[in-house]
Amino acid sequence: MKTICQYIVISITNITLLGIAVLFLYIGIRDNCWSGTLDPCFYLPTWMILVSVLIFIDRLIYWKHKFNGVIFEGKFPRPRSSIRHSNKVQIRQWQKDKSQRSSSKKLMNCKIVLRIIIFVVTLGLTVTSLLVMIHAVHNQGAEKPDPIVYSFYFGLLALFVYLCIFFKFAHNLCMERLKKSKNKTPVTPMPEP
Repeated sequence: MKTICQYIVISITNITLLGIAVLFLYIGIRDNCWSGTLDPCFYLPTWMILVSVLIFIDRLIYWKHKFNGVIFEGKFPRPRSSIRHSNKVQIRQWQKDKSQRSSSKKLMNCKIVLRIIIFVVTLGLTVTSLLVMIHAVHNQGAEKPDPIVYSFYFGLLALFVYLCIFFKFAHNLCMERLKKSKNKTPVTPMPEP
């Protein structure tokens, strides 16, 4: 059962990522520099549009996984817990079935690969916008500094959020493997000295 703190973190993450995606899409379309001139902000609006589309796709995959879990719980309610050992085994089996049926391996692998792509593309956007800002400060300046500033600051925020998602994924993966290793290792009594 999820605690209220977990729901708050999920809500903040979704609102932040969707806010960044909407802002990137708005700024990218508004400050579109497809005029053909190679000014400092030539590629940034297109890059911002790409990042926003990737973030929207990531959120759609995330919510499809969540809705599949809700549908599974509707069809197969969670067994009641009690002190008896048989119910604990049934609950473990139900949790295993839920994780297998609520999302396919292809969907989960697609989500992981997409998040890595988003992280790399956003990292490239942030570094490029930082270099453009440094170039603009030391030289003549940019005609339209808004996309540069927005892409840098909100790129940093998106990188932070996805880095937190990666840390959570790595933590969950390590904990899952630790549980599996504890279940497989036989417990042998220590010899007496």
